[in-house]
Amino acid sequence: MKKTFIVLLYFLLPSITFSQWIDVTNGLLIIPSYGFAMDAMDSVNCAVAIDWLYITSNGGVTWSKKYVPYGVEDVVMIDPNRLFITMGTPIRIYSSIDGGNNWNISYNGDSTKSIFMNYVHMFSASLGVSMGDAPDTTKPALFLITTDGGSNWRSMNNLYLLGAYSGDIWRRLCFTSLSTGYFYDSKSQKLYKTIDTCKTWSALSSPINVTALNFYSDEYGFIHGALNYPNSLNRTTDGGLTWQSMTAPGSAGETCYKIEFVPGNPSKLWLLTSDNLYFSNDSGMTWRRDPVSDKFSYGVDIVCPDSKHGWLQAEKIFRNSNADQITSVINDDKIYPVEYKLYQNCPNPFNPTTTINYSIPKAGNIKLTVYNAIGSKVATIVNEYKPAGNYSIQFNATNLASGIYLYRLETGYYTSAKKFILLK
Repeated sequence: MKKTFIVLLYFLLPSITFSQWIDVTNGLLIIPSYGFAMDAMDSVNCAVAIDWLYITSNGGVTWSKKYVPYGVEDVVMIDPNRLFITMGTPIRIYSSIDGGNNWNISYNGDSTKSIFMNYVHMFSASLGVSMGDAPDTTKPALFLITTDGGSNWRSMNNLYLLGAYSGDIWRRLCFTSLSTGYFYDSKSQKLYKTIDTCKTWSALSSPINVTALNFYSDEYGFIHGALNYPNSLNRTTDGGLTWQSMTAPGSAGETCYKIEFVPGNPSKLWLLTSDNLYFSNDSGMTWRRDPVSDKFSYGVDIVCPDSKHGWLQAEKIFRNSNADQITSVINDDKIYPVEYKLYQNCPNPFNPTTTINYSIPKAGNIKLTVYNAIGSKVATIVNEYKPAGNYSIQFNATNLASGIYLYRLETGYYTSAKKFILLK
């Protein structure tokens, strides 16, 4: 009888997919430093750059702290033994062939070459590229390539991008191959592209000031930034010649820190902001907020090493075993909004009751208050902590006189107000 009941219960329960973002911090001390970058080669091997370098070979069950000479800005894990890291200053690239136990100087620059090393990326064990900010306004940004696994690094850019700098380490660079790459220069506020291994760079027509970018291929990619309000997201399918404006998830206060494609399926991608993690399965046309957002307050990096697995870096470390889909309850009433929004009340004008709807993509303290025409507060409708979701509340103005009023929604990230009219 018990077995029959269990089977019936299974079929009667709503269809859900339980979250697979698992907290694998496991004693790894991240606060107060959230770190700068991470890389992973599969579901068990991951390297995280915080103050030191931390490596796991068992999916985050345990972490091994590795000594590094200076603070790490970017990290590449080719396999469990071979690693590359960049130092902001001094101008160096280090490599390891024993899992980070020992480090060798792969590139040793100086302040005449660059003032800050931002980025390193390896396409294979032998081919790679790295970038450093220009040392001054009269000299070009430093772009290096290696074709022998870091034994030698060649400076490729001698005439272009004078005084150029990233402005946010690796987030404004992306190379899809050794020959083709994109770089947003925070000095000129222009997006540039190379198709000849960094020898020359051409300015693209960028519709926004870029805070983060990523490309799945030479032709297909996204840029995220701020044009006006709210934050802007744009997509190209022709290598940056033209751009399509997309609906950016989140509120204006959220800075995008990483756009990450799911390998093998360019229509599926993640977008990590300072506050939330979003997922799209239709090439960025629509976005859904992942509930793991409630478990962190500061996003740093996200990496999908293959089509199923993901790693997320915030003030905690998370691992995912179904990175090609949103990890939340499927029922419609559990779909989270992707932006803060206060809607116009209905009916309007009203007497004496009206309904106010609002959406919040992140849990927090919410205030919904009413003011009269001279700015005096006359009612508090909501003043409490609310989970992320869509809300509808009825306001009763029986004790108020006819007139024009203002209702105002306030959160830690968003403020909006609308007028409504009470006619008795």
